[in-house]
Amino acid sequence: MTMTDHPKTSPEIRPSLYAKWRRWWKVGALVLGITAAALFIGGWQLSEAYGARAAKYDLRKLKETSTATMVLDRSGQPLGSLNDNNRGFVPLDEFPPHVIDALIATEDSRFYRHHGVDYVGIARAMVKNLAHLSVKQGGSTVTQQLARQTFSLKGRTFDRKLLETFVARRIENSFSKSEILECYLNRIYLGHGFYGVGAAARGYFGKDVKDLTLHEAALIVGIIKAPVPYSPFRNAEAARRVRDLTLKRMHRLEMIDANTLASAQGLPLGTLEEGARLGRQNYALAAVEEELETLARTGQGGPWKTVSVTVDGALQAKISALVSDHVARIESKLPSADKKEAAAAGKLQAAVVILDNRTGTVLVTCGGRDYVTSPFDRASQGLRPAGTAFL
Repeated sequence: MTMTDHPKTSPEIRPSLYAKWRRWWKVGALVLGITAAALFIGGWQLSEAYGARAAKYDLRKLKETSTATMVLDRSGQPLGSLNDNNRGFVPLDEFPPHVIDALIATEDSRFYRHHGVDYVGIARAMVKNLAHLSVKQGGSTVTQQLARQTFSLKGRTFDRKLLETFVARRIENSFSKSEILECYLNRIYLGHGFYGVGAAARGYFGKDVKDLTLHEAALIVGIIKAPVPYSPFRNAEAARRVRDLTLKRMHRLEMIDANTLASAQGLPLGTLEEGARLGRQNYALAAVEEELETLARTGQGGPWKTVSVTVDGALQAKISALVSDHVARIESKLPSADKKEAAAAGKLQAAVVILDNRTGTVLVTCGGRDYVTSPFDRASQGLRPAGTAFL
C-alpha cells in the first residue's frame, strides 16, 4: 500500500500567511496598548476629578455634634425644642466594648483591615445579591457611612457612590481608626431625632451610653440600617428581630459565647414608652419632629439648629388646655354606667386642627387630651376622617 504524504504549505504561500499573522498580531497589540492607555488616562482623570471634589469637604465637620433643634412659631417665639437627648460629643472610651463589637460585627467586620473601602466586602455583597437576584447586602464601610451621613451624600447614582468612596479614603488618610469610630458613633442617625448612640441610649432606654447592656447595644446597632421600620417604639417585633440578628452575628465572630447569646436573646427589649422620652412635647412639636425625620431619612438635610413653623404658639397652648378641660368635663357628666364603659375603653379623646383660610397653613394641631399619656395623634394619624362626624 502506498502512503501519501500530507500536503504541505508551498514555499510560495508560507511567507504570505506569516506576514498576515504578524500584521494581525501587531494590530492587536496596538489596540490593546491604546485601550490600556485610554483606561489609565481615563482612570487617572477620574481620580483627579473626584479627588478634587472630595477635597472640598471640611472634615472638621465630622466632630461637630448635633444640638437641640429650636422650633420657632409663626411669630418667631420658641415653641419648644427637639433632639435634646443629645448632650454633646461622647469620647470613645465611654462606649462599652460590646457597643463597638456590635457595630463592627453588624456594619463592617473588616473595619480594621481596609482603607475606607472594603473591596472584599463589595465582591462578597455582589455575589450574594446575584445569588438572590436582589439587593440583600450592601458593601458600604463604616467610613463610607460616616462620609454619607456627615455630608449628606445621598442617592443611588454611580456619581454619588464614587464621590463617597473618595471622601471615605480622605477620611481614612486624616483620622485614626479610633477617631473614625468615635465620629461615627456620635453622628449616625438612629431614628426619632436621635443622632448618635449617646442620644439613642437616652432616648430609647433613659440611660447614658456607658450604662448600655449587651442586648441594648445590639438593639441600637441593629436599627442603624433602617431606623424607622425597626423602631422599637413603632415595631417592637422588628426591633427584637434585628437585635437578635446582631447578637447572632457577634456570636458567629466569636465576640460572645453561646450562653451569653441565649441569655441576651431571652431578654425583653426594655425600651421606654414613647411618650416618656418626650415629656415636654406636644402634638405640634411631634408633628414637626415627624417631618424632620422624613427629611433626614431621605437625605434632605439635618440635624437642624432652628426650624420655623406656621403654628401660633399661644393659640396652640390655649387650645390644648381647652381640649383637656373639655373632655374631662364631659367625662364628669357621664352616667355611672357610661363612666364604667368609658373607663374600660380608656379616657375620652378629642382632636382639633385650626387652619388659616387665607393661606391654608396650620395654626394649631392637637391630636388628643395629653401627648405624654397618649402620643397617638388623632388629628393626623386617625383612620376616620373628621368630616364624617360633621356629616
